[in-house]
Parts: sequence; C-alpha cells; structure tokens
Amino acid sequence: MKAIHSSLLALGLLAPLHVVADSLGGYPDNCGTASDEAYGSGFEAGVSSCYSDPGSCGISLSSCLPAPSFGETEPNDNLVSADPLQLNANFWGQSYGPQDQDWYYTQTTSPNQNIIVNFSTPGSPDPSGWKVTIRDAAGNIFAEFDTGVVGSGGTAGDTIVYRATLGLIGSYYVVVQPYDSAKVYSAYQLAVSLQDSGLGTPNYVVGFHDVETEPNDFPNISDPLATSVTMYGVVNLTFNDTVPPSDGEDPDATYTWGQGEDDWFVYYSQGNELISVTFCEREGCGLGDWQMEVYNMATATQIANGIPRTSVVPLLSFNTKNTDSDGDAVDPETFLLGLDQPGYYFVRVSHKRLFTARCLDYHFSSTTGSGGTCGPCDPNNGNSCYVPVDSASCSAGLSCRNEPVDECIPGIETGCNVFGTAPDITYYKTTALCGCSVFGGVVEVPEGAYTSPYNFTWFATQLPPSTINTDAYQDFINRANPYN
Repeated sequence: MKAIHSSLLALGLLAPLHVVADSLGGYPDNCGTASDEAYGSGFEAGVSSCYSDPGSCGISLSSCLPAPSFGETEPNDNLVSADPLQLNANFWGQSYGPQDQDWYYTQTTSPNQNIIVNFSTPGSPDPSGWKVTIRDAAGNIFAEFDTGVVGSGGTAGDTIVYRATLGLIGSYYVVVQPYDSAKVYSAYQLAVSLQDSGLGTPNYVVGFHDVETEPNDFPNISDPLATSVTMYGVVNLTFNDTVPPSDGEDPDATYTWGQGEDDWFVYYSQGNELISVTFCEREGCGLGDWQMEVYNMATATQIANGIPRTSVVPLLSFNTKNTDSDGDAVDPETFLLGLDQPGYYFVRVSHKRLFTARCLDYHFSSTTGSGGTCGPCDPNNGNSCYVPVDSASCSAGLSCRNEPVDECIPGIETGCNVFGTAPDITYYKTTALCGCSVFGGVVEVPEGAYTSPYNFTWFATQLPPSTINTDAYQDFINRANPYN
C-alpha cells in the first residue's frame, strides 16, 4: 500500500476513514490512515470521488482492495461453468495448463455500463503473457487485451487496468488464459467493477456474424445476407458426381470425383446499390480457392426449376485467390459490383472450378459475332461443322457457315471440311469451332483436404449506379472551362 499512499500524498489528499469504508462497501481501510481531522470537508469530497473512480487518480481498484478471499472454482473452463464475480473484490486464479481457460461472469444493470478489469500478478513485476477477453452472453469476443500492453486505465505497480463499454443489460464474461508458456501454472488476481457511463445510445441484439443453415443447396432455400455482416459457411465435400476416364484412357481407371455441394444466399436490393464482397477477411479460409456467382430472380428461378446451371448465364462470376502456390493464405480479395434494379439477387458459393478439368461435352461455338453454341461435335474429327446456318438449334449470333477455301488439311487445320471425291473436291472452312461446353465437376481442393470453411462480407451502399448519374457530376460539367 506504500505506492497508493504516496499517490494520494502527491494529490494532497488522504481519505478519512469513514469515506474509505463507505466507498469500498464496508471493506477495511487499506488506502490510507490519516485521521478525519487532518483535512477539511472539501478534501473529503475529492477523495470520495477518487475512490469511486480510482482510475481517474492513477490508482488501480485492485490496489485498494484487501487480499483475495475468493478464488476460481475448477473447472470453470466455459460459460456454463463460469464463476460469478463479486464486484470490487479480488479473485485469485491460476493456469493449470496451456489450454486452461478461466471463465468469470458479471451482470449489467443498465445499458452502456463500463466494465473496468484489473489484472495483476502479485509477486511478479511483469504481468505480461496473459490474454484477457470480454465476451457477450453467447460467448462472442468483442474485446481482447494483451497483458503485455498498457491498458486504458494505465498501470499501477503490477496491475494493468482495461476498460470496455457493455451495451446491453445481461450477462457478460471475462476469460483469462495464458499465451506465454512461461506463465503456465502461474497465479494471477482479477478484480472487476461496473460504472454507469451516462451514454444514452440505444443498443440492439445483433449477431457478430451470420452462419449458413444447411440445406441451402438451391436458390429457393437460400440463406439471407445482411449488409456488412460477415457470413460463415462450409462447402461440404460430398463428391456426389464422377468424371469418367477420357478417350484413350484405361476404361477401368479410377474415376475423378467432382464437387456436388453448393451454398446459396439471397439479398434484397433497393436498386442503385454498390456492392463490395470481401473473401476471407475476418479469418483465414480453408484450403482451396472459391467461386462466387450472382444471379437475378429470373435466372435463379431457372436453376430452381431444374435447368442445368451450365445452361444459365449468371450476372457475374469470379474466382478468388486465397492461397499461394505453397498453400499459405494471401491478403483478402475485394470484388465490386453494381445492382441497378430493385429485387432479389442470389449468390452461389462453391469451390473454384479448375479450367483444366476434363471436358464432358463438346459443342460448336462461334469465334465471331456475339457468340453462342449449337450442335454436338467431335474435337478429334476435324472440328467439322454439319449444322446448317439456318438451323433452329444454333444460338442467336452463331455463324456456322462453311467458307470455301483453295485448300486445307482435314483433321489438322481447325474447321477444315472436304466435300466430294477426286477430282471434284471442294474445300471449306467453318467459322464455328468445336469447343468444350460442359466441364467436369473437378474443383480446386488440395489433396488431403476434408472440409472447407470460408467467410465473406457483403457490404451494400445505396448510391447512383455511377458517378455520371450524380448531381455533383452535372455541376462539374456545367462549370466554366476555357478549353471547351
């Protein structure tokens, strides 16, 4: 108590005995021994204020409290078995191993109360090596402190003081755990107080994050997205599709397993919204990279009605890159998109599809015009196009004409066709090429991976779809410009 006594002398204040007893709820006087006659009533008020808020005077609460008469009761390793904290009293605890967590709880009585956590290691001048977290009634961490870092209340001897504001009325938990192996089996002391902040800001019960609910494998059973709230999900490696060996391979060869589980989410847009999507920002994702597709109501309904996804064009599709060649996590990626019309938008998340995946179906595709596909073809048969230009099976914009050429080599030169027999041979080349229209279900999952957790944050801001639609831009183009 010498340090505390000196601190009060520096302020020119020493508490009268009855002030100390009242301020500490009947605890013995451990913060000074001066008589009541030593100071006037004006000093009494100042000292009383100092004791009601020791941090304002550079004094830790635990320094003014008697030796602990309360100790943790093992096991108190989770929120169910947490020890109740008596306010303004020291508790002693000890680490019984590197994984030992000591849980304590207190209950707020009004919104926005401040919790003041005093952590100390008596007998040791160095309180570092511990992690102290404050959690809500569901166990979510919303404040975390490293005892090797000076707290918001400063330090006093071997005590570090931390503060946080608890928005809701209810139970909150303080968890102590060593992160330094040298602190394992060491002792500590913990004291907690609550203080009305006077802050009138309303608070609401909201999730720290959202989690997908299985099954959400189709658009009609999608999980809703909340803007700015991180969504957590797991792509289950169900492998319910197989890719048979390709031509020339051993027909008895083991099939390549494909990915069969999709995760679907839905978001309602008010229109004219800018969307940013960030993958793996909150914490590292599982092994492998990801593919995200965005559909509107019309295209999502097609998929829900059984039309193959490979036949439906999404509004947007992109692959993420969350690991490097060594499998280590890289910086999170952010993708931007705009939603013009109001309505429901559907998001599909799955593993990134390998572009080297085996092809399951070949169709003619145009390399000119607006593109499209029509008619099956054999890539090993000269890429011949036998579909007439006016065939109803051709997609709009696909040209399947055979242009006459002087000569070409069938089976060697792409799109070469030969009609007739010698000497009446005519050479043609088609403008449609034989390409892969359906890839195998192979996805990018590293060998040995058994499941793949991911997280992404969908953040929406309602703004004009582009700067050109803003009043600011109209003002800009109407400004005087000598170069116009």
